[in-house]
Amino acid sequence: MTTTQLSFCNWLFARYSSYTKLRRVTAFCQRFLRAFRARYLLRRLNTRKDTPLIVKNTHRLVSPIVSPLTTRELEYAELSLCYLAQAEIFAQEISDLTAGEQVAKSSVLKWLNPFIDSDRILRVGGRLRHAASNDKRHPIVLSAEHPFSALLASHFHLKLLHAGPQFLLATLRQKFLILGGRNLVISVFHHCHTCFRSKPTLVQQSTADLPQSRVSPTRPFSVCGVDYCGPFFLKSVVRNRGPTKVYVAIFVCFSTKAVHIELVSDLSTPAFLAALRRLVARRGKISELHSDNATAFKGASNALNSVYRMLKVDGEDRKQIFNWCSENEIT
Repeated sequence: MTTTQLSFCNWLFARYSSYTKLRRVTAFCQRFLRAFRARYLLRRLNTRKDTPLIVKNTHRLVSPIVSPLTTRELEYAELSLCYLAQAEIFAQEISDLTAGEQVAKSSVLKWLNPFIDSDRILRVGGRLRHAASNDKRHPIVLSAEHPFSALLASHFHLKLLHAGPQFLLATLRQKFLILGGRNLVISVFHHCHTCFRSKPTLVQQSTADLPQSRVSPTRPFSVCGVDYCGPFFLKSVVRNRGPTKVYVAIFVCFSTKAVHIELVSDLSTPAFLAALRRLVARRGKISELHSDNATAFKGASNALNSVYRMLKVDGEDRKQIFNWCSENEIT
């Protein structure tokens, strides 16, 4: 391959950033060349004296109305682009195979048993060579170092609705065997702005140090926290009476992570003090009792607002709970 041909290939693949546009431009150029050759042959025939006039107005190269590209034209344009990419990367291998020899032992294609088909395309060989030609049986060999492979991977990445690296590589291998294709598809996936925005890197917030009550060894339930959950519906023991709404008070030991669960009949102060008395009777006297910042109570439904008022709002209920805890030496 001459320097002029190499320069043209570099210019062609660097000019377009879209595989679709590159293939369509190539197809239109090939259509123009076919029309130009047909015009040249017709002119040669018309200049012969022994040949009657075949066509008139041969100065028109193509019809003023450009017809859409056919599937065959796009396929031929794709094969032409593959041929140019292979001729630039695998020039020595193509030369050896054209001469009827095997590829060199130092070639990257030595384990692929490559061959050149009737379209002058380098394909992967195998034991199915005598079967009907199929892209899946004999995929086209490409190199990830060539810009055409990057355009091809980007095209299929968008065509498959921003597919991931594994799916993209599996789809490409149905027709192309790209050497180094795994790193190529990973690079295409990471350089896609849409995929990057849909999977942002989350900032990991460093956790604060545990309080002293969480790391100091104490008797179980000596230091514990309380929270409510519910409501739950408890079936009444009286026949034909509707279920009763109840709540559950959960006490968690700070040192042992043990959990004590008490059933609370309602959200009143006497019911909470009764549950606290049952905890002390079963687990022993506690020294510290903690509750959360009441954010769960604030954001809960209207039924849980009474829990927030009972534990956080100054009033008679709050005074009764604090007085009972103070008398029992509970902070």
